[in-house]
Amino acid sequence: MKIWNEYSEDVFSYFEYFNNERSNYNEIMHTMHVYSINSKYIQNIEEKKEFLHRSAEEIGRIYLNNCSNNRKIYLSVVQKIDNPNSQVDKYYKIWKKINKSFDIKDFGLGQEITFEDESDIFYFGVAEVPINNLELALDIVASNPERITIFLSKNIDIENHNSVNDIMQSIVRKGKIDYFKLCISCYMNQGIVIRYGTSFEESEFALIHDPNVYKIREYV
Repeated sequence: MKIWNEYSEDVFSYFEYFNNERSNYNEIMHTMHVYSINSKYIQNIEEKKEFLHRSAEEIGRIYLNNCSNNRKIYLSVVQKIDNPNSQVDKYYKIWKKINKSFDIKDFGLGQEITFEDESDIFYFGVAEVPINNLELALDIVASNPERITIFLSKNIDIENHNSVNDIMQSIVRKGKIDYFKLCISCYMNQGIVIRYGTSFEESEFALIHDPNVYKIREYV
């Protein structure tokens, strides 16, 4: 297994599919940079754990050096409701379901709201992640990156229904995390998007950020 870091000063070159929407936000998005923690040839569970551990160390160091006094780490989850009439689904919702596979008792669990998107019904929730549980949060994200992500942001009232709904509106599209929308939201709120991506051979955690706010390049 190989682990390395990269830095790009052009978010549109790094994520080429962002160009499909750049005309509406070019003056905002063109300033955002990408710092990534990459791995290649992960062969087994132990190597995956090592990559998650190294990524958590890097992200944790950036967090503590840049924004620990006025930023928090949040986990956001979109979960499709397969059977809206199921009492089991209504009981477990998001957090109880995740807790069946991951021990999230130390997370600050926010409200779980429902919303409809293209005739499907979903739960959405945001949880505050303690810095000591960052590696666990990354593992949760890696389990379903289309519908689970983490980001750094100014304080969010995750117990307020309207606040959680506003976050959902700003980062979800077609029942999945829309990373372009999330980038716009985090830029406007001086936050950092942490996007997990994977292919057949490679995995990465990419930190999309405003270099005028966060001094991350020094970590390359």
